[in-house]
Amino acid sequence: MTEQELNDFGLYADLDTCEKIYREHGIARSWVDYSIPGATDPDNAWDQDKYYADFDLWWKNLPFQEKRRIYHRLTGK
Repeated sequence: MTEQELNDFGLYADLDTCEKIYREHGIARSWVDYSIPGATDPDNAWDQDKYYADFDLWWKNLPFQEKRRIYHRLTGK
């Protein structure tokens, strides 16, 4: 598995997978942490752009071996 393939795995992950990746790395971070105070529309109750931007930056900066470990744990491949 190449670094690019591992990057793609994380960068194109859906919300559930992102949260599993965080948990696998021991980070207690969730979309709830990005809630928008006072939001009344459930579809816009959290800052999705900020969540994914933070996740993408964090994932890109993880060492290759850690990305690989997480990938194997979550996919069984």
